[in-house]
Amino acid sequence: MRLEAGSSGGATSVAGWSAWSGAFTFLEGSSLPARLRDGAIVGVHGSWDREPPRPPAVLWLPWYSARRTLGAPITLISGFQLANGSRWGRPVDAVPGPDGALYDSDDTAGAIYRITP
Repeated sequence: MRLEAGSSGGATSVAGWSAWSGAFTFLEGSSLPARLRDGAIVGVHGSWDREPPRPPAVLWLPWYSARRTLGAPITLISGFQLANGSRWGRPVDAVPGPDGALYDSDDTAGAIYRITP
């Protein structure tokens, strides 16, 4: 999934993604598609102290129950940062909705996005 510019609609490290982000949301029992339920999502705000800045994104991480650990992140949503490093959006938190959609809050654009597969 990718959001395009103009679409309507604490420091941490996530497998090498150092940036302020919202909390991990585990998706077990959610109404999201089955392929996403066995994992967690996190909104990565993007860095401010790197050149070029690390872009904001919403990541999905698979959950390995036998090892009780999260796997390598997969970018679900990107496109918040332009090629010149300026940002039109920065995700804060992503949560599943009861309708099977993913909802992402954005404190730069002042928006909440409804994302469907």
